[in-house]
Amino acid sequence: MHKLDFKKTMWPVVLAVAILYLVCGIAYLIAPVATISFFSGIFHAVKLEQMPLTFGGLLLGLVQILIWTVIFTAVFIWLWNYFNKE
Repeated sequence: MHKLDFKKTMWPVVLAVAILYLVCGIAYLIAPVATISFFSGIFHAVKLEQMPLTFGGLLLGLVQILIWTVIFTAVFIWLWNYFNKE
């Protein structure tokens, strides 16, 4: 198998996560009750209805999720390349 290049792999993953995150934010703006109900099933230990969404909170969350995405993707690429040595 081939090795993964950090830059070529990182950008599509970061872009995909950013798009999905913003889609979730837009879904909340369009239908807040349905969105909270849906995600409450996933994050059952967090009371989402007590956390109002603000523009600043949305941006901060986007930055945080993208930082975690970069870290996760870097670890994934390193593991992939480590276990797929040619």
